[in-house]
Amino acid sequence: NFTAEETVLLAPGNQTAAESKVKELQAANWLDNASSVRFQFSVYNAELRRVLSAQLRVDWRYSGLVMPKQYKTTFLWMPINDPRSWLPTALVCLALILSTLVTLGSEAFEAFHTGLRNYWRNPQNWYEFLQILIFIVIIALIGVISETQAALDVGQGTAFVDFEEVTVLNKALKLLLCVMLVLQACKAIFILRVLPSVGSSMQAVGQTLFDKAVWRFIGFLMYMLFGLALSMYVYYGSGSGAHHNPLNSLVTVYRFVWGDWDIEDSQQGGVFGTVLFLAFSLLVTGTLGNIFIAIVGERYNDHVKCSEEDWVQEVNEILWTWYGQAFAEAHGEDWRDVAAQVTGHIRPARGPEGGSGREAQQPKDASSPALLR
Repeated sequence: NFTAEETVLLAPGNQTAAESKVKELQAANWLDNASSVRFQFSVYNAELRRVLSAQLRVDWRYSGLVMPKQYKTTFLWMPINDPRSWLPTALVCLALILSTLVTLGSEAFEAFHTGLRNYWRNPQNWYEFLQILIFIVIIALIGVISETQAALDVGQGTAFVDFEEVTVLNKALKLLLCVMLVLQACKAIFILRVLPSVGSSMQAVGQTLFDKAVWRFIGFLMYMLFGLALSMYVYYGSGSGAHHNPLNSLVTVYRFVWGDWDIEDSQQGGVFGTVLFLAFSLLVTGTLGNIFIAIVGERYNDHVKCSEEDWVQEVNEILWTWYGQAFAEAHGEDWRDVAAQVTGHIRPARGPEGGSGREAQQPKDASSPALLR
């Protein structure tokens, strides 16, 4: 029971004391002065080996608005001292560890052969390094969760078991897994950008996503939405579930950009609320939203025009790098002498009248790695 003057906390683990305190609060008409009530509990299912953590919350506003909320999450019981009980998941975790080690070794091998300076110049390597870090944190978090669960006395007796720490760790694990899946989905841009059929289009998509003009308009759009959200919050206040706090109001106004709105919330403000709805739908949806789409389309078309050359240049750089490494590894310490012999047989092409055509530009030093390009 949360009021403006006091907070009453029912300590976990003692059902008798909790029931006695609730009866005492009921006798004192505690709901008459309450501003928020929250119940949080966890249940362990021994047959399914799952833990359900639920939170029920009800907020009362001075305007009479009642806002019930429900949060729940379910996670697997996987103690490290009993891996057979969660064998499929344990095998997936083992595969994740092996995959992370292989990826880490591959990136370390590439950094060693290309040099750290050249390695960090490639944006894709930054992307791979970030994924490896998240994988390592996920693996470590799974280990901590398994150790914590193994320390809890579950399924033996009727003693109270506090799942709060495990619940917090599992929420963090779900968040990291969500971020990792998003990164893996975005990785398709890096993979598809080198394919002949769709490479140039993927180049244009990636360049559009990081275009300065697009991000400048996004900043202006968010500034406008924030100001409009504050105006809606001030006008509707706690009388509307969609605008009862600034964050909810910002999300509601953001939905106007894509034409997703609820006219019933606007009609709660009477005639002026309807006028606001018409003005916002015209300003945000009809104008700002369409301008944003037009800017993205225009920048994409501009990048498509030069994406073919960018794609050829990037593929050439990849081939140059790996061919140079393969050439040096194949010939060992004598690769400079072999390269000098190869370039010694290169002659400029002759035109039909005996004149030289397109002159081949040879490096001054025949043993320079530049000749491999």
